[in-house]
Amino acid sequence: MKVQQENDLCKKNNNGSLKQQLIYLILMICVWFAEYSYTPYLVPYLKDLNSSYTVIGFVLASYGLFQMILRIPIGLLADRAGRMKAFLIIEMATLVVASFFLAFARNPIMILLGRTLTGVSSSFWICFIALYQGNYEAEKKVRGASTITAITSLGKMLGVLAALILFTYVSIRSIFLASFLATIPAFIAVFWLKETKVTHGQFAFRDVFALLRNKMLIRCSFIIMLDQMVVFSTVYSYSSDLIEKQAGEAFIGPASFLLLFGMGVFPLLSTFVLSKYISNRKLLFIYFSAFISYILILPNVKSGLLILLLSFIAGAASASLFGILMGLASSTVDKKHRTLAVGIFQTAVAIGMTAGPPIFSLIMEKTNAKIGFLSTALLLIVCLLLQINVFAK
Repeated sequence: MKVQQENDLCKKNNNGSLKQQLIYLILMICVWFAEYSYTPYLVPYLKDLNSSYTVIGFVLASYGLFQMILRIPIGLLADRAGRMKAFLIIEMATLVVASFFLAFARNPIMILLGRTLTGVSSSFWICFIALYQGNYEAEKKVRGASTITAITSLGKMLGVLAALILFTYVSIRSIFLASFLATIPAFIAVFWLKETKVTHGQFAFRDVFALLRNKMLIRCSFIIMLDQMVVFSTVYSYSSDLIEKQAGEAFIGPASFLLLFGMGVFPLLSTFVLSKYISNRKLLFIYFSAFISYILILPNVKSGLLILLLSFIAGAASASLFGILMGLASSTVDKKHRTLAVGIFQTAVAIGMTAGPPIFSLIMEKTNAKIGFLSTALLLIVCLLLQINVFAK
């Protein structure tokens, strides 16, 4: 009955119009262009400022800290309000300010402040996810989640491509300025966003505890937490530093581009083609295995071409498994608690992205890159074993 009601609401929702889809597209591309265009160059840039591994770890972790704190309360407030637009306006305004600080930063403290505010802004992204997934019927939530993952990855890919060009022909600082400029159209577009108010009544933190009994949501959230510890400790941070040492600085941009190209293209292929013939359980096994291979091989190769291939594989695998887990996490949750459920899942993501970099930085400081990457591979093996058990028929 709940599934049927959810499907009926999706059919009545007018947010799927061409104009609204264009606004969704602008928001997804511009926001993630702004947030990730400079990411491949963040660690090298911080090292140029004589930052220690500890300082770098805290800068990387700052992005997820406030997301970890704010996502569940924002989910509660958004579901209570029944509207998402006001929260998205707050997100875009905060992102503009954060990007401004990053664009004109002159020391690690300014970068830390900018990354922290970027994390605050990203805390509100759960409202966009809930609003967008409202256009999909209950049994198609994985498709909606994978579409978001793919398009946001396209924005990241365009950001990295722009960063590569700017780094080659202008300067590393111009990358941060381009990030700031990308926030402007997103801030303007959000005011044109339309939504249908949904009245859910009063909410309280007891709703959080009710959702904590949803086995699918909690299992997916735990697995993605461990996965994101690895993702933000490797592909979004120290992989760039390792690639520079193994193949040279010139390969950082192309490797990041192919990483994000895999993130943008493969989730769509996975959800619209592969999922018709392969179960989600088997797809997760394949993607985790591919990601583990990337982690184990990267520290041991110096071939630039092989590094580029590995980067594409890492992007395809990490984004595809993220889309599947996010879709499955919300597939058994009714519309009443949709934003809160996304908030719980994304809080798990934030815990992973916050805890991973400092832990990995400490391991790197005490040992070396190979040992550090091996430790993350072991964590991914745990994810692999967990998903086999969780989704076993």
